[in-house]
Amino acid sequence: MKRLALVGGRQTWEPDTRVEASPGWLTAAEGRGTAVVILVPPDTWPPGLIELEPEERLNVFTRRFEQEQRAGRVLHGTVSVRMGRLPDKGAGDG
Repeated sequence: MKRLALVGGRQTWEPDTRVEASPGWLTAAEGRGTAVVILVPPDTWPPGLIELEPEERLNVFTRRFEQEQRAGRVLHGTVSVRMGRLPDKGAGDG
C-alpha cells in the first residue's frame, strides 16, 4: 500500500514502512480495483498474540479492536489496487 485515502477523500495517510497484503486479499481486491482498509493503533495487535491458538488469538484481537473502535481510534478508508511492484520510496525524487 502506498497511500490511503480516508473516507470523504479529502485527506490521505502514507505509511512510513512498506505494507504487505496477503495473496488472498490481493486476489479478492484485484477485480474491483479498490478495497476498504481499516487502520488501527499499533498496540491493537498486542505482543505475544501470534503465539496464541487461532480461536483465542481472534478473541483477544476482537476485544482489543472493539475497544479501540469505541474510543474512536479506528480509521476506515479506501485504496486503489494495482497489481505490480511499487517504486522504492524516494525513487524519481529530486
